[in-house]
Amino acid sequence: MDSRDFGGISPASTAGLQVQMSFWVKPTDWDDPDTGNIFGLSLLDSANHPMFEVGYTGDNHLQYRMTGGAWITTAYIIGSMGWSEITVTLDTLGNTASLGVSAYNDNTSLLASNSSVLSNQSLGVVSGAFTGLQWDLRGGTLNNGAISYINSFDDFNFAVAPVPEPGCVTLILLAAALLQAPRRRK
Repeated sequence: MDSRDFGGISPASTAGLQVQMSFWVKPTDWDDPDTGNIFGLSLLDSANHPMFEVGYTGDNHLQYRMTGGAWITTAYIIGSMGWSEITVTLDTLGNTASLGVSAYNDNTSLLASNSSVLSNQSLGVVSGAFTGLQWDLRGGTLNNGAISYINSFDDFNFAVAPVPEPGCVTLILLAAALLQAPRRRK
């Protein structure tokens, strides 16, 4: 990744910022019998260590993994007949991750509205800068395994913003409350 991905901000300068990444995915049905992790995308820090990972099983269940943990399979099914959007937000100041999904439903042929899977979940590590991505596709075209599953990924978008400091938010809320309070007349 480079500064073009982050709108002119160097990836090495993302420490202390909030980085949102969204992308579209369309898995295959060929690997449905395999309920283990088929696809994983690692968000890497400046030392190339995974900070957070998102992926899915062979039967298209959305998964995520916190640093050093096991894959957690969610109830969200990413349809294989249409495109689903996955959104990950890393707060590199607060060392948290949020995960959302708009899953395509193969039965109704509709894209669901965005659902929050995780909200400000602690990463368990000091994240530092978000500087790279690492793909892992077991048995698929990315690792040239014996079985060549077709999985599609498209339209990666990144947005970088400062993390609002809790003290500033408190001051803004206090000022708004004071402005709304009735004034005494003498």
